[in-house]
Amino acid sequence: MYGAWNNFGTKNAMGWELIPERPFMKFASDRIADWMRSDAYKEVLRDVARGRITPQQAIARIGAQAVAITRKTITDSALYRPNSDITIARKGSTKPLIHSGVLIQTVNFKAS
Repeated sequence: MYGAWNNFGTKNAMGWELIPERPFMKFASDRIADWMRSDAYKEVLRDVARGRITPQQAIARIGAQAVAITRKTITDSALYRPNSDITIARKGSTKPLIHSGVLIQTVNFKAS
């Protein structure tokens, strides 16, 4: 829920913005899609086809890369509207999406 609030932003009943939209999920998914067109991704698939790694190992590698890309995207403050002066005073940081580290720490993947 916390991630969704930060990604899509929130407004109160009067329509006033409480949390600005910072679409890290879209930015991260675009970066993950770019990585999935890379030679590094194709090598993971080739390793499965050649029997060098199991499909489960490939899933773990792909998931770990997606997590790393997403975490990097969250920390890339140049992508997002700057924090307001009120937010900077409250949390003591000029970095959007970075406060206690909860958002970054909760980014993970789950193999089904």
